[in-house]
Amino acid sequence: MHIGSRIAGMASAGEVLVSGTVADLVHGSGIDFEDRGEHDLKGVPGRWRVLAVVNA
Repeated sequence: MHIGSRIAGMASAGEVLVSGTVADLVHGSGIDFEDRGEHDLKGVPGRWRVLAVVNA
């Protein structure tokens, strides 16, 4: 939940952001994403790819 909370905190009003892991898990579902780059998340090791949902 820590990772999800950090990524959700980056979102603008009405925007849904997910990690690259989530995008990989739903690959082929018809959900499209826009890559927002790699980010450092406070308290989480490594850099994380963040994507915005553009249609679901």
